[in-house]
Amino acid sequence: MFFAMISCSLLGVFVAWQKISYFSDSLSHAVLLGIVLSLIFDVNQVLALVIFAVAFAALIFMIAQNRDSTIMISSYFCIALALILNNLFLQNIDLESYILGDIKNAGALDVLVLLGVSLVSIGYVMLGYKKILLLNLSEDLARISGVNARLWHLSFLILLAVVVALTVRVAGIFLTTALLVFPPAIARIFSKSAPQMIWFSSLIGMAGSFFSFVLANSLNLSVAPLLIIIFGLVFFTVRVVQSLR
Repeated sequence: MFFAMISCSLLGVFVAWQKISYFSDSLSHAVLLGIVLSLIFDVNQVLALVIFAVAFAALIFMIAQNRDSTIMISSYFCIALALILNNLFLQNIDLESYILGDIKNAGALDVLVLLGVSLVSIGYVMLGYKKILLLNLSEDLARISGVNARLWHLSFLILLAVVVALTVRVAGIFLTTALLVFPPAIARIFSKSAPQMIWFSSLIGMAGSFFSFVLANSLNLSVAPLLIIIFGLVFFTVRVVQSLR
């Protein structure tokens, strides 16, 4: 879970800057179609999810750009198609584990895959955060500075799509979306610069993951909802304290 948290908390900062949380939320739901297709055709699920995620990101990049209604419609279509295909070909396999996740049962392959994805995410952030921040401030200024706007937008969407797809496989839809949203949202409150927000988001994500995992084991609770509750309580507490100042 720590590797998933590193990737999501880092890329979540970029999601917050570009105000495209609806894309990550839609993708995490649409991934159900990739999971169902991998089960129907009996292919490697990691490979199937990567291919599906890249195809979904590229399609959205071509037809939607910043039109959130098109992205949401695409997501609903994928969910509905996944449910129909599940009913027709898989004898109604229970998809609940992919919705709620089961982190404690993650295998060695899952850990290695998420480790690889987290390393790629770290490298991408180190290489491109200034360019994406400049694009967020002004695309015209970024182009004048020699930044290829379309290339960086597309590369970010593809990386985000792959991270979301592979994280959903282990953490589930709800937790994946929360990992992308909560750490950056909390970090933004305390940060005074872009690098600070990136560091704080990572630290908050890892600390929350560790604390919730230990607490869940000691109380025999599910990790995913407990982590979301902890992040939620921290976020609302900080905001209330801020408003009272």
